[in-house]
Amino acid sequence: MGSAISRKDFFKELFGFFKQEVEKGSRPGLRHSSKVLPPPGAQSLEHYLQNCTQCYECVSVCPPLALEVHREATSQFYGYPVINPKRELCSQCADYPCIQACPTPALTVENAARSLFRAQIVQEYCLAYQGHFCLSCLNACQENAIKWNAQGVPEITQELCTACGVCVPVCPAPEQAIVFQLTIS
Repeated sequence: MGSAISRKDFFKELFGFFKQEVEKGSRPGLRHSSKVLPPPGAQSLEHYLQNCTQCYECVSVCPPLALEVHREATSQFYGYPVINPKRELCSQCADYPCIQACPTPALTVENAARSLFRAQIVQEYCLAYQGHFCLSCLNACQENAIKWNAQGVPEITQELCTACGVCVPVCPAPEQAIVFQLTIS
């Protein structure tokens, strides 16, 4: 009888198989997806993408289940662990189990305090910019980074935005009206 494999090894092997099958097909040119974020502790986007081995250790230890393997084939994050604020928020755990589990320099505690992204309002999707009364993002923002401007629509103060993502799931717009813009490479 063959030796038993752990559940973790089974899923790693399964994910690897699916990744290989998808990569066999032709993929269109990659583009930046601003609807997802890298895990806390990334030094830069380029450094994260170069150093992450897609072992998914960080995904397996994330207490709030905020990390997931990104499956948008046209995204540069395809196959990498990401935070999807529309699905689940990162709670920035005090001991950063995701960073502690990372066997590579892709994620480090030294970089956990800063974010590579800032929230940005997509005006054509935002209900307030379309003339509807909406306070959802403003009420949700715990950093007071979103305020009403002189025109009576929400505006994000970039210096206060921590890219926590709390404004994303509360947005009632039919299309995602809050996305994230890369602040440093």
